Amino acid sequence: MSKYYLGYLYLLCILVFILIKTCNATECIKCFTYPICPKCANDETCVIVKPDCHSCGSADCVKKATTADSINSSIPTNSNI
Repeated sequence: MSKYYLGYLYLLCILVFILIKTCNATECIKCFTYPICPKCANDETCVIVKPDCHSCGSADCVKKATTADSINSSIPTNSNI
């Protein structure tokens, strides 16, 4: 084998090592529990944000939309025109 071949093989091994280290650095975070809804009031509902690679997610209570809220939000106002 020529010394050039061994040199290229050596460089290839270094590049593979760097790629492996880089890939491991971007692993997903580890979550030990799934988001659990707290006890919400009668006029609230629980909204769960699913976990992903960067966050364990969350669960929060939010006010339920009423029919009047839905109707009012669909009526254009001067700021929406």
